[in-house]
Amino acid sequence: MNQKLNKTIIVLHISAVIYLLVGIMLLIFSFFLPSVLDGEPFFKTTFVLSAVLSIAFGIFVEIVIKSLKKHKFWAWITGIIICGLYIPSIFIILGIIGLVGLLNKDVRTDFVK
Repeated sequence: MNQKLNKTIIVLHISAVIYLLVGIMLLIFSFFLPSVLDGEPFFKTTFVLSAVLSIAFGIFVEIVIKSLKKHKFWAWITGIIICGLYIPSIFIILGIIGLVGLLNKDVRTDFVK
């Protein structure tokens, strides 16, 4: 496997772990701090839905990683979109490293045949 693609996969693993940790922390916060959230079911529901969405996105990124290793074209496009969305966020470094890896000429020829 191409070294540039390995760097992208590592970057995507890092972001997936961050998403999973944030989701778990939101779940813990919503269930173990009921005194803050009592009387406001909207906030508790918001925390739980945010946690589920964060965990789901982490799992989706892991599915993309698995498919990138199998050289699936859809995973390459999805990886470009994910890394591109990281650019205007706090994940800017991860996005840049991921895009450099995915848009490398050798990696691109592996996916676009």
